[in-house]
Amino acid sequence: MSNYVRTYRFLGVGIIWDAEENRPLCKFNKEGVFETSDPAIIRKLIKMRVPYDDGQADALSNAEYAIELLTERVNILEKMNEELQWKLETHKKQAEVDSAPSRDALIAELDFYGIPYVANAQDKTLQFMLEDYERYMRLQSKGQLGSVEDIAEDKDI
Repeated sequence: MSNYVRTYRFLGVGIIWDAEENRPLCKFNKEGVFETSDPAIIRKLIKMRVPYDDGQADALSNAEYAIELLTERVNILEKMNEELQWKLETHKKQAEVDSAPSRDALIAELDFYGIPYVANAQDKTLQFMLEDYERYMRLQSKGQLGSVEDIAEDKDI
C-alpha cells in the first residue's frame, strides 16, 4: 500500500449512526460536510451511499479500495492455503499409517514366501525384508539378475 492518505469530504446533515458499533459514525458540521481519512469509516459511508465531494478522480479511490480488498483476499487465501497444506500433510501421514501392513500380515507374507526372519525383528526390518525379496523376484523375472556381487553393488552395501 502507498503512504498516500486521502481525505474524503462527505456531504449530509446531522449524525449518521453506526448500528454495528452502537455509536455515531460521523457528524456533519454546519456546512453539511464531514471529512475523514479513516478507511473503515470511508468504506461504511460509501457502502451506505452517502454522497461525497470528490475533488480527485473516482478512479484513484476505486483503485485504492480495490487494492485493499485484493490484499485482504490474498491474505485470507494464504491462510486457507496453509490450513489446506496442513490438512493434506496430516491426511497423507494418516494414509501411510492406514496402508502400512500389520505385523501379522508381514509375517504371514514372509512365511508364504519362505523367507526366514528373526522372531523379535522390528516391523520396519520385516517390511524391508519383504520389499527386498519382491525386488529380487522382479529382477529375476526380467532376467536382469546378476551375481550376488552385482546385487550388493546395486544396493550400495
